[in-house]
Amino acid sequence: MDRMDVAFAEGLEVSSQPPPLLFLNSLPSYVKAKVWAVYLHILEMEGEEPLIYIGSATEKYSGMALRITEYRKGNKLPQYMKPALEKGYKITHTTLLAQCKIPPEGIMPQARARDKNYGMNTACPWPRESFEWGGLGGHSPIDESVRGDSALSPEGLAAEAQAAAEKNRKRTADARDAARVAVGKKPGTKHQPVTAGTKKRNADKYRAKQLRDRANRVFYCNICDVSCTHQSRLDEHMRGGPHLKMVQGLNGKDRNQAQHRLRDAQNHERDAQRDRARAQHKH
Repeated sequence: MDRMDVAFAEGLEVSSQPPPLLFLNSLPSYVKAKVWAVYLHILEMEGEEPLIYIGSATEKYSGMALRITEYRKGNKLPQYMKPALEKGYKITHTTLLAQCKIPPEGIMPQARARDKNYGMNTACPWPRESFEWGGLGGHSPIDESVRGDSALSPEGLAAEAQAAAEKNRKRTADARDAARVAVGKKPGTKHQPVTAGTKKRNADKYRAKQLRDRANRVFYCNICDVSCTHQSRLDEHMRGGPHLKMVQGLNGKDRNQAQHRLRDAQNHERDAQRDRARAQHKH
């Protein structure tokens, strides 16, 4: 199609023999991307002949990314792939034989369509016995029906897609509200922007919590007797030179000094824990 910029895998060509399995395995592995594609799976199982499956992915929002997710979840598996996987076969390689960007919704039916099959649903350029693998395809994709009304104009298709998207949004919102009502909550309301006053109050609460955590030694290094406001600061301290030098002193020439400081810190921590326990008991 003149409106689709299709890229094919390098090295694909018709020769006197079908491509060997080694060549198919050498094609680049699929990296998650939202594209339309003709993809190939290689399935292998010890002691069994390898199998391949060739399919297409033309879902309108995510394309191949959604199709590969469905495989991982075991959803919408092809007719003959499911029993192969249940038998013990594993998908060992996935590659894209052809791919293109997801087209605008206004031309999706035309992009999916093939006006003629040119007899290809029964054609194969190689003898069947020359293949190094078994096949898992249950039908010719050329004979598949095309989703979407190709009789509509691009504008009409775009309007139809927009109406469908709005319907899906409303259905999702209704389901969310029904779930909230079912547990005794009010239906969801439109998100309100956070005001400057709310941001300041949240910041003040967060800062107060940090100071409490430091005073209570929630994030505390007993080797160096250092209390931090949060975990990332403690991690930073642990990687720092003074801490590493103190740790080295525990095992080196400054061992006595380091151990003395460690004992002081441990005693200090024990006293602090006792004071906190007494305070909680009074309350």
